[in-house]
Amino acid sequence: MSIPLSSAQLSKRHFLCLIGIIIAVVSISEMLVLLLLDTIHLWGIVLSPLQIAVFNIILPAVLSSTLLWFLTIRRLVLQGDQEKTVSNSELLDALENHVLISISDVQGRIVYANDMFCKISGYTEDELIGQDHRIVNSGHHDQEYIRNMWSTIARGQVWRGEFCNRRKDGGLYWVDSTIAPVLDKTGKPKQYISIRRDTILRPATVADS
Repeated sequence: MSIPLSSAQLSKRHFLCLIGIIIAVVSISEMLVLLLLDTIHLWGIVLSPLQIAVFNIILPAVLSSTLLWFLTIRRLVLQGDQEKTVSNSELLDALENHVLISISDVQGRIVYANDMFCKISGYTEDELIGQDHRIVNSGHHDQEYIRNMWSTIARGQVWRGEFCNRRKDGGLYWVDSTIAPVLDKTGKPKQYISIRRDTILRPATVADS
């Protein structure tokens, strides 16, 4: 039964493997250059001192760099990209499971609603898509509050605040909201992303004003 290696031992092993690969790559590059020079001599081609220097110094460096890229560095870069993709996926999963997310067009019509939004509001995704957020409007906030929100995001700025919304069954719930515009190439909003956190501890009553 093999004994698991510690992180320090694994790092040492990886380092030694990398050194071995570098030595092998350099040796192979030098061998290829020597074979090329022998072939040139067999063909009767006379090289100038500058050309010989290029073959002896620059060409091995180019060959070594190329081989090292394909054998080690490229694999490390791909591994880093894969780990970054996994991290981004985990972050998105965490957001999807803990906050209410919706995307709407510039007219305010919902084009995407995540599962948490559907769960808290009581509406299905099909019921939400194509509607604007008035479908969950409780009537708690005055028109000035709503106009301030719209004017802020229409200017391309992020709006933060609270909303008291109404579920499909008539119950109320409070959310901390952040609404961020997605801008086109001209700097004008083309969509709005809303991220809300359900503030369960706050009493969800219209009287709370």
